Amino acid sequence: MTLKRDEAQVRSLNIEVEKYDIHLDLSEAKNSANFSAQTSITFFSKLPSTYLDLDALEVESLVINGRKTPISFANERLVLEGLDTVSLNEVIVHTRSKYSRTGEGLHKYTDPEDSQVYLYTQYEPFDAHRVYPCFDQPDLKARWNFSITAPSDWVVLSNGAETSCEKVGTEFSVWKFAQTELLSSYITAIVAGPYAKVEGGTWKKNDGTLEIPLAFYCRKTLLEHFDTDDIERVTRQGFDFFHQKYGYDYPWGKYDQIYVPEYNLGAMENPGCVTFNEKLIVRGGPSRLEKLTRSNTILHEMCHMWFGDLVTPAWWADLWLKESFADNQGYFAQAAATEYKEAWTSFAISRKAWAYEQDLRSTTHPIMADIPDLDAAKQNFDGITYAKGSAVLKQLALHVGEENFFGAAQRYFASHAFSSTNFSDLITALEEQTERKLECWVESWLKTCGPSIISVTRMGHTLSLEQSNAGSEEVIRPHTFTLEFYGEDASVGPLSVRKIEMTSSQETLNLSEEEANATLIVPNAQDETYAVIRLDDNSLRTALLQVGQVPAGITRAVIWQSLWMSVYDGLLPAKDFVSAVCLHMPNEELDILTEPCLNRAQMALRIFTSDAKRPAPLATFLEVAEKEIHKSGISPERLRAWMKTYAILAPSADKDQQIEENLRMWFKNEELKSPRLKWQILISLAAAGYLGEAEIRDLGSFDSSGEAQDFLETALAARPEIKVKEQIWRQVIEKDLGNEALSAKLEGLNRVEQRNVLQNYSANFFREVRAFWEKNSIGMGTRFVRGAFPTAFDVSESKNESHPVVEQANVWLTDNSDAPAALIRLITEGRDDLLRILKAQEQ
Repeated sequence: MTLKRDEAQVRSLNIEVEKYDIHLDLSEAKNSANFSAQTSITFFSKLPSTYLDLDALEVESLVINGRKTPISFANERLVLEGLDTVSLNEVIVHTRSKYSRTGEGLHKYTDPEDSQVYLYTQYEPFDAHRVYPCFDQPDLKARWNFSITAPSDWVVLSNGAETSCEKVGTEFSVWKFAQTELLSSYITAIVAGPYAKVEGGTWKKNDGTLEIPLAFYCRKTLLEHFDTDDIERVTRQGFDFFHQKYGYDYPWGKYDQIYVPEYNLGAMENPGCVTFNEKLIVRGGPSRLEKLTRSNTILHEMCHMWFGDLVTPAWWADLWLKESFADNQGYFAQAAATEYKEAWTSFAISRKAWAYEQDLRSTTHPIMADIPDLDAAKQNFDGITYAKGSAVLKQLALHVGEENFFGAAQRYFASHAFSSTNFSDLITALEEQTERKLECWVESWLKTCGPSIISVTRMGHTLSLEQSNAGSEEVIRPHTFTLEFYGEDASVGPLSVRKIEMTSSQETLNLSEEEANATLIVPNAQDETYAVIRLDDNSLRTALLQVGQVPAGITRAVIWQSLWMSVYDGLLPAKDFVSAVCLHMPNEELDILTEPCLNRAQMALRIFTSDAKRPAPLATFLEVAEKEIHKSGISPERLRAWMKTYAILAPSADKDQQIEENLRMWFKNEELKSPRLKWQILISLAAAGYLGEAEIRDLGSFDSSGEAQDFLETALAARPEIKVKEQIWRQVIEKDLGNEALSAKLEGLNRVEQRNVLQNYSANFFREVRAFWEKNSIGMGTRFVRGAFPTAFDVSESKNESHPVVEQANVWLTDNSDAPAALIRLITEGRDDLLRILKAQEQ
């Protein structure tokens, strides 16, 4: 059951929580599917009755103010009656709950390599009540005391520092932790299991007034791959940066960073006990891009220690108050304080595409979204809340000045520490700092939908910059950005640079002779604002031929992003984008540009190119890729990027002996130290029909790691046989799969290149999707819809609204208008994406 905004507001007006005392008994975790909890809550209530949020197998007892009370528990709510409306109440609840296999609540994982059991919690936005009863909403903060019974040979962690660990019998111990500062329920945390620990020493503030103990944890079987030197360095640099910029000391004591298996997120900002997806630990060693991504995640979560944990949004409509800021500040800190100076270039080429693509769907929403309930909140952890918000804040910092931006942040923390806020509190801090009114800026940027589109037209010595909005609204936003002009040889750099303040739908510029003769004109060349950039025709032709010669990496990223959005919007044939990648990527010096562009090239070929038009550009790309792979002196990172793209594309080509030989040879290459790449090759061999089940299992035996199980499931499901697809579909629908197992099977099952063996698949999907959603959690339902929505289609079947899958989606939406709003949104997005792809395939 969800929690509605108006219900949360009523509870917030009437409840003030003092503290929680929680004891979890995890002693039987190795052998049992269940655990027990004893929860004591002390709070004031203005009303004689209220309810706790709780999702449990059983409530064993309920005591209110010393009186054992009849239990009224249904629909994830435990009713509390007879409360004292004057004095402090104490409620004690004994519950029995189930360990999760979906990454929500208290997740249990068994390592296949050594059979060890690992536990961790994940609550955001509304899953703490899966583990213990609580007022599970962000504005009802409290102090938390945790104690845990667990096997004595385990590591047990929580938000607070360990205060004691006492043996109980011969096998178990009880850990107790320091009381926390005021925390929302969704950022409380428990981690337990035989985790390996790497000491990180202590970070010390320059003036000696603050010390923070650092430690890093992962599963024992991952320890040899755990490159903590880089992680520790970035962590220390992050603390230096944020203390300097925010002017408020880190208040949470220790700083543990734990890398956990089968995680639904990249990471979670539990103060003092930050959890990360263990996929950030790369067996065989991370590439530069993988390191940059991980360091960004580390800094993103560290920013949350202030934006989100210290000052928390009162309700999820202001989710952007923490996620947009953390996304922005992660990149800002990277570029300013770490070796990853190219962070904003990575943002421009990769992260912003997530924002643009989400914002162009019919389900787009403002950065400040309307969130009527928690189901809606769970769907809004998306590209708009994160990446668009981040880009808009980058523009805001330019608009008000960096010094004022951080000055306002300091005011905000000083005024609202350990409390909950809404957007007006932050805007007030900004207005006080800048002595400027920001109402118009807020209205145009935070409360409207769709990306701006900035296009260029020129005639002689006159250039026109035109602004429109891709959404349904007529919105003109203030944009500050750099406009650059390039001549015949882009490698010499811009001939002219102009700073543009665009506040209307059209800005007209008078050009110099040199500017008028420019062959390439790039708006937003330093990626300062949030807008889809449309190059003029001449610039587009030049960009396709010369983008690789532009000196500045961030400008190359902006151009590549513009080219890709033209493919995405059906304005540029996908084959032209692929040709540009073939021309420029062999000489691209930045790996953080190479990998995203190669990934988009394979998407352009597999998804945005029709079956009829694919063979020629695909053959050309594979030829270029093979040449690069065999190039003398190629770096390991570059080799892996080209090899991965070749492997992904192989099943889209007709069966070819040379392709099969290449893949088999690369798979057996002992110098290839990347297990993930070896699995990609194996999956591609299976998807192309080169391997049967026995050989897949035999070749897959090279890897016994935890993630190998999921890769194997994908490879087995990828075989292009109707009976295999039917078998996997039944497993997905009928079995009680864990989160990663579900996604792994769907990744192999739902292959874009296997249209000939998935004829009945779309009908099965639309017939089963609602039933699956209703019997699973929203997290698992979301995984299912995103992984299972039909992808094996082609424009030759029919165009636009008459395409059979589009028609099936439209019928489903009509017939299921009473379905949960989150499910309707996901089906709508799947249909929107399909229509966009069909339009692109027509080019």
